Amino acid sequence: MNKLMKLDGLHLGDEAELVVRNLVEFRDDVLGQKNANTRKAYLCDFGLFQRLCDKHNYSSFDNNLERTKNMFKHYLEHLIESGLRKTTIKRKLSAISYFYGIAGLANPMNTSKVFKEMIVNKLNKIDGAQNQANAFTLMDLDEFNKKLDFSSIKLRDLRNAAIINLAFDTLLRASNIIEFYQKSEFACDHNARALECLKEAAKWLDCRTRYREARGAEGYRDWE
Repeated sequence: MNKLMKLDGLHLGDEAELVVRNLVEFRDDVLGQKNANTRKAYLCDFGLFQRLCDKHNYSSFDNNLERTKNMFKHYLEHLIESGLRKTTIKRKLSAISYFYGIAGLANPMNTSKVFKEMIVNKLNKIDGAQNQANAFTLMDLDEFNKKLDFSSIKLRDLRNAAIINLAFDTLLRASNIIEFYQKSEFACDHNARALECLKEAAKWLDCRTRYREARGAEGYRDWE
């Protein structure tokens, strides 16, 4: 289990053996039965939580309720400051709550109504709606390309220019095309399944990108 989570130096006292046994049982009997994407998401979320705990000298598993509250507050603030969506933050908090339940430790998100309400209030302040950008027209693209100076352009700017031109040239994403066909006489189960897979892929790619942003992954900042 140490390969999945750091179990050294936990503030658990006499409960340490029971917590480790619960987590090992979860790994052996439950984790392997979950969908691969679900399994990866759980471990990804807990890994982020664990790194933050290490940074602030917290134990990722603690049987002291007050220390756990402080630790969860730091984690919540970190997620909010990272600019994550409300639904993403709720999922990440749910993953930590899930592991605390598996470990058999007191979880303030479940046992304290005040703490739970604090989380709800903070999450409600996040604007979940996304503003629709103005349409990007062919005239805008022409003006954009005219301003490019290829004699001194940076690699990052060249990449961005290529992406913008490619996106405009193809006009529609694959999901747009499939949705168009699904509203026509050519609708079929295969298209419906493909559309669901595209949406699922987009969700996990967004999760990966935001996770890499939050931890400053190697290679990501090279393009900034």
